[in-house]
Amino acid sequence: MLEELQALDAGQPETAQIDTRPVRFSKGDVVALKHYWKRYLEPFFLAILQEDLHCSNGGILERTMRINWLEPSEEHALLYTVGNEDNNNPPQCILDIVTVVQDGEKFILCRNEEQRLKNLANGSDEADYDSSSEDDSDGDKSEDDDDQPTRFEAGRSRSGRRVTRFVL
Repeated sequence: MLEELQALDAGQPETAQIDTRPVRFSKGDVVALKHYWKRYLEPFFLAILQEDLHCSNGGILERTMRINWLEPSEEHALLYTVGNEDNNNPPQCILDIVTVVQDGEKFILCRNEEQRLKNLANGSDEADYDSSSEDDSDGDKSEDDDDQPTRFEAGRSRSGRRVTRFVL
């Protein structure tokens, strides 16, 4: 009986393993990244993904991702060129997929997309990019910000020192 089953199994063609995990970000997507540990003057960085990132239970499965950085051009602030390759960044620093216009080796970011990404990096809702560009009629920008969530929290490090942490 065992020999008959082995003969049947040997007669079956090998089936390739099909990856059924859903892809959250695809290879070639341009994404905006927020620095995972520090805060820089720039609220976000742009990069091109070099591999698919799969998701499961609301999170991304890969621990690190392969990317090519997009470096800002000296000609124009919204013009980017392909830079160095990197594979040490965690996918948790991805803000969102970016809509850019590709012109050969150059990538052009529109102003509305830049403002949307700045708002995302600063913790705002992505839909309110037009509200930040409106001018106040009375010119007084020192309004009460008690309704805004705090972005820093006090705590203690492992050594017992008092620290202030940036809350995402």
